[in-house]
Amino acid sequence: MDTSLTLILVTLLSTTISGAVGMGGGTILAAVMATLLPARAVVPLHGIIQVCSNSSRGLLLWRHIEWKILALYVPLQLIGVWVAIRWFWSGETFDWFRPTLGAFVLTSILWNRFKPKRLIVPRTIFALAGFGGGLLTVLVGVTGPWVSAFFLRDDLSK
Repeated sequence: MDTSLTLILVTLLSTTISGAVGMGGGTILAAVMATLLPARAVVPLHGIIQVCSNSSRGLLLWRHIEWKILALYVPLQLIGVWVAIRWFWSGETFDWFRPTLGAFVLTSILWNRFKPKRLIVPRTIFALAGFGGGLLTVLVGVTGPWVSAFFLRDDLSK
């Protein structure tokens, strides 16, 4: 099968999974992209797809947004993105990318297997979640497993 067609089909499947379940599709998409594309192309392309997918989900679930959490999360996420972009474009080779993505996916699987049923932490921790999410967005292109540890809570509806 042609690489472009494979990527289109995997993108449709993974965004459908994310839309239905709320997470997971981005990790699947990044893993497939990392096997088919040059490392430098994976994160920017994955980011564009995720922005479209997550924005549409945000519009659909607008009423469920916790604005106080968003106010904690977004500013530090932007700082995390800035820090990671500075490093990402520093001329570093990308030999680290595939092993890092693989380690992140495996760690996420293990975390989901052995984590507490619900990780209840103060809402101020969303600032740290934002910074980490910003770093991961640029460095590995996948944030779902990271942020789900903070967002899967009994006191949040979506």
